[in-house]
Amino acid sequence: MKWPTIHRALVAAVFGSLCAAGLSQAGELRAWGLDGDGQVTSVPSGGDYVAIAAGDAHGLAMRSDGVVVAWGRNRDGQCDIPTGVYRAIGAGADFS
Repeated sequence: MKWPTIHRALVAAVFGSLCAAGLSQAGELRAWGLDGDGQVTSVPSGGDYVAIAAGDAHGLAMRSDGVVVAWGRNRDGQCDIPTGVYRAIGAGADFS
């Protein structure tokens, strides 16, 4: 399987979980699947998330106040979020 295909599947899974009626509150993050680097069990709790991005084995989510959280593999610093308020987020295989 190619990396872009995995990335699209992760994005679709997370977006699908945000839109699934009856399964979670609006703005709540959910994940499932391979968890070798905490990309499932380390998903932040709470709500008010308005954007997500999925890398190879890490994720990012942005709250409505512009605060960004990250979880999962951090071997290359992809989860080390610089201090600040953000308007958009993005992630690739080993970067954010």
